[in-house]
Amino acid sequence: MEEAYNLRQTDSALSDVSEYRALKLLEKLNKLKFLDREPMKPCT
Repeated sequence: MEEAYNLRQTDSALSDVSEYRALKLLEKLNKLKFLDREPMKPCT
């Protein structure tokens, strides 16, 4: 995200690409964090 912000000053197209890649990476990290959580205990 920081790279995208820095590029915005010089190259907006490259900034958009960089922002897109950062968001996709963040989405992957969030999915992994979700999958790594402790399983819920079944209700009895």
